[in-house]
Amino acid sequence: MTEIAGIPFDFKAPGRLASDVERALDDWHAQTCTLLNEGLQSLVGNTVTVTMGELSSGTAGDILKQTADPGYAASLRLGTAEVPSLVTFSGDMIATLVSGVLGDIGEDWKEFEPLTTVETSMLELLFGEVTRTVGMGWPELEPLPCRLDACLYRPMRSRIYAPDEGLLQRELIIETPFGKQSAWWLLQVDRLTDIGMSSLDSLSDADVLPDERLPAIAATLPVDIVVQLGTTRISLPEMNELEVGDFLVLDQNVQQPVEAFLAGRLQWLGMPCRLGRHQGFEILASKR
Repeated sequence: MTEIAGIPFDFKAPGRLASDVERALDDWHAQTCTLLNEGLQSLVGNTVTVTMGELSSGTAGDILKQTADPGYAASLRLGTAEVPSLVTFSGDMIATLVSGVLGDIGEDWKEFEPLTTVETSMLELLFGEVTRTVGMGWPELEPLPCRLDACLYRPMRSRIYAPDEGLLQRELIIETPFGKQSAWWLLQVDRLTDIGMSSLDSLSDADVLPDERLPAIAATLPVDIVVQLGTTRISLPEMNELEVGDFLVLDQNVQQPVEAFLAGRLQWLGMPCRLGRHQGFEILASKR
């Protein structure tokens, strides 16, 4: 039996994760799926979409037995602790995506065949995008360090996890013109705290000795918050040619959160919104 944030998690009769852990996982996985959707569409085309499915749990032995065979997995190392994680795909899904990167997605699911040298390079490109989005989707101000350790063939045979080790698996639903298939993102329950995904352990009241004057003092202090929509770089001649009505293309994707700064330091991530007749900023993540 494993315990997360003080709540038992028995993989013979699974319970539930702590609510704040589950919410943080959902936020992380949802943002990763959004970024991965954009990344795959840029590589394969708009006919491929990625959405987030259900989160479930089980032992590594049981979960890996259900992994598609033949199949492939991006073997990742997460955080400074290099926590192992797998994102697994079926063989025909990989064959289809690789063909799409090469410009020929075809008219049906590709039948699995051993990858050529060129196709292996395209697989590494796809798994590099998976790696990038897992790190960038992290629900904090700074991306989670994420490294592609290997492109695994037949991940069901891997020995990354002990058979009785508790895993969480997130379904990633990948839709092509030929239908839907599921990929699976595997995470160790015992190692969530090693990457900073844990219950928010605030100091108890007994640990805090507030000065009763602080609220009154703080209320008098003005602060300036700057929300940055994005940046771009142009040459001086280009700048001199700008006129009213011209457009600047910023480096910020419209679906990605923007940054808010306090006293010149990054403090929040959020999304632009409209509040009545004013522009607004909805906070999604805050620097503690």
